[in-house]
Amino acid sequence: MRTRGAPSSCRARSRAGFSFVEILVVMGIIAVLVGLGIGVYMLAIRQSEKSKSAALLNKVRASIDLWKGKYRAYPPSEFQKLSMVLGPTLKLGRPVPSNSNNAGIEALVQALYTPGFGQNPDLDEDKCNTDDDALDKAFASNGDLKLWEIKDPWDNPLVYFTDADYKDADKNPHSYVNGAGDAVEPKPWKTSSGTFAQANGFQLYSMGADGLPNTDDDVKAWE
Repeated sequence: MRTRGAPSSCRARSRAGFSFVEILVVMGIIAVLVGLGIGVYMLAIRQSEKSKSAALLNKVRASIDLWKGKYRAYPPSEFQKLSMVLGPTLKLGRPVPSNSNNAGIEALVQALYTPGFGQNPDLDEDKCNTDDDALDKAFASNGDLKLWEIKDPWDNPLVYFTDADYKDADKNPHSYVNGAGDAVEPKPWKTSSGTFAQANGFQLYSMGADGLPNTDDDVKAWE
């Protein structure tokens, strides 16, 4: 005598789809995997931006060293001192511009693009003007009146100090405008022993992804 097959109700249950709980579990696993993938992707982006920032700093630092080799001093971080160092070779008129924001990096750009230097860095794609200021016509030496800065991959201007700035940095902090348009006050970095990094030279650094100076994500030219 033949044995009857399983009841139709059992066959129906065996062919049924996933339960609601199982679907939630699968969706949760997918969400975790997507989250991990996005995290890895964002980490790769950040690492790429840091690498680009380090390469930019190295390029600018090399130009600064060449400038020192020609003028026997590092480019100053103030326009008044720039005209004093270069003297008649710059052929600047008066008045020397008064500038309260981004002065360090703007003075550096003017120094590196001085016509008499002759070894101008290839930085056209890395220039910005976050505080939207310009030179007096009498001061401009190369026909470009904008006070350019050099920007990092996060569109923040690089920070530039010379050793002459270090001692007064706490009393008279430099004012910068970052890529988001926020006013910040970068200071020279100190070592773990409390002395200034690059004590007899200059400091050039990026404010990093957060656009805030002197935080852990800063990228420094001397490291």
